[in-house]
Amino acid sequence: NKGLLRLCKFRRRIVCTMKKNINILKNISVLKLTSAGFVSQFGSQISYFAMLKKVYDLSNGRITDLGFLSIAKCIPYILFGIAAGIIIDRFKRKNIMILSDVINGFIALSVIFINNLNLIYFVSFLSASVNVFRVPAQKAFEPNLVSKDDIIPLNSLTSMMDSINMIIGSAAGAAVVGFFGVETSFIIDALSFYISAFLIFTIVIKENIVKKKTHFRYKMYIKEFTDGTSILRKNSVLRTIVIINMYVSFAMAMQPTLIYVFIKESLHMGSRAEIVWGMLLSSLGIGSVFGSIIIGILLKKCRNKLKLYLNILLFDSFAFTLFILNRYFPLSIVIFAFLGIIGTADSIILNSSIQSIAKDKERGKVFSTISMLQNPIEIISIYIGTTVAAFFTAKDVLLAAAFLEAVISLSVRFTKSYKISNK
Repeated sequence: NKGLLRLCKFRRRIVCTMKKNINILKNISVLKLTSAGFVSQFGSQISYFAMLKKVYDLSNGRITDLGFLSIAKCIPYILFGIAAGIIIDRFKRKNIMILSDVINGFIALSVIFINNLNLIYFVSFLSASVNVFRVPAQKAFEPNLVSKDDIIPLNSLTSMMDSINMIIGSAAGAAVVGFFGVETSFIIDALSFYISAFLIFTIVIKENIVKKKTHFRYKMYIKEFTDGTSILRKNSVLRTIVIINMYVSFAMAMQPTLIYVFIKESLHMGSRAEIVWGMLLSSLGIGSVFGSIIIGILLKKCRNKLKLYLNILLFDSFAFTLFILNRYFPLSIVIFAFLGIIGTADSIILNSSIQSIAKDKERGKVFSTISMLQNPIEIISIYIGTTVAAFFTAKDVLLAAAFLEAVISLSVRFTKSYKISNK
């Protein structure tokens, strides 16, 4: 009876959370921004499969070349991360997002005419350079649309929409690439960016941005970075979560490229790899939809965010290991759905913590600082992962990454910060 009562209470919380998400959508500005993100990410999901296939075909299946594609997307965050923080906190974030979407649309169209690997890496670098400004600008812009009490539901809603996008976009991406080719995929991606730019353009809101007509100097870069890190240091839970996120980034950054190769080679899917990968990502998205609701509830109920985060990482490590060792494909789809449920925790917990703690004029530098810290680790992860996989197998490296994630989750429990968080 007690178990049934708890289940009923949990079901009521889920219904209540979904109602809050729907109520947030009554805010026309949130609806427009959410729709813009959904449309642009839908196009990006489709072009993701097209880019993987194009690079794999041009490189004759060299795993390191797929790794270089991922590295090209990480480098801009190191080079321009601080500049992004300066610009995002001094100019209208709405205009930054519009300009970024327009530029990304032109970049997507240009890929159609490129058949040289080095040029593809360069174009990927340009696209990522734009997103260095685009992504943190939106994260810093979102809290301006809602009250402080609605920040967690907003992040839950955003995560849910991303998950739904993964379901639809992954299935559509695999189908479009398979039936219509890579060129059509990039055209759809370009159109999605232009639609997104138009939707954001129609948002009417006053932004309280501090505009300073100052020249970028070396000392300014250093100050922005140190200010961002100092904000993170002030809150012990947030600081620990960010540090863990750095370690987890190393364990997980290599995974998308290696999973694609794992499907193609270890599972012997060959030309069906894009379709299989699309099915798995769709399953991941289905799980993420439920995860967005469940994590949102747990986050409000659980006071110890750090403990919740560590428990979720441990479950993720176990489930991912089971996926790699499993050979029964229907079970793989179920496992990926479970990974989707627990995989939403990272972004919801981290983004909600930052948006609640950091002031409006400081959010840009905080998100950019995290990108600056995170992306060198991701580059190292991708390089090491693809290089080692070339000598061993993608399967071996993926198992090692899952083991590292478990070690991180368990070892942090012996730290002083974890003991403090339990008091």
